[in-house]
Amino acid sequence: MKLYYLPGSCSLVPHTALHWVGAEHEAFETPRDYLKTPEYLAKNPAGTVPTLEDGDFTIAQNIGILTYLDTKYPEAELFGNRDNIEQRALAYRWLAYANSDIHKQFPPLFRTPAFIDGDEELHNRVKDAAKAGIISSLKIADNHLKDREYLIDQICIADIYLTVILRWCKLLKIRFTDLPNLQSYYERVSAFEPFKEALAHEGIK
Repeated sequence: MKLYYLPGSCSLVPHTALHWVGAEHEAFETPRDYLKTPEYLAKNPAGTVPTLEDGDFTIAQNIGILTYLDTKYPEAELFGNRDNIEQRALAYRWLAYANSDIHKQFPPLFRTPAFIDGDEELHNRVKDAAKAGIISSLKIADNHLKDREYLIDQICIADIYLTVILRWCKLLKIRFTDLPNLQSYYERVSAFEPFKEALAHEGIK
């Protein structure tokens, strides 16, 4: 298998999954200019990461990749106990929460939206609104984690995605200190060995 990734991005989630399932793989740090080449766009027309190749099969998007790995390596239980359909459904629910509800709020913080057109004051207002929206969304997870260690009854891949997002918050100085359950949760998931292995491979401390 070959995973195309950018260090610290959401591709860290399937990178962790590959270590978790014990799959032999190559993790390729993808130059940003390569993402828009015809060669890469033939693999992933969106020109984004992650993309996973497994022989002649290519799959993009986190949910697609993670579902593929979960099916191929069922013993790893990326989405929880395979005999507990309710827990697995909840794992997908929390993965969607991280992938769709929260992740989509970060782009204005990573790059200047085209509609702003050099208006720094407007960009600052957009960034402040994005940060407030992220904190508001994170309160849902913080409340859920009040009396539990993980998002479901055991650690699952949705925990990894949410922890990657919490890393972004720390890097961008989005303080979630008023969400105490998330702070201890972040430290707990960060100690998970496959996550540490993926971080080390990407040169992230």
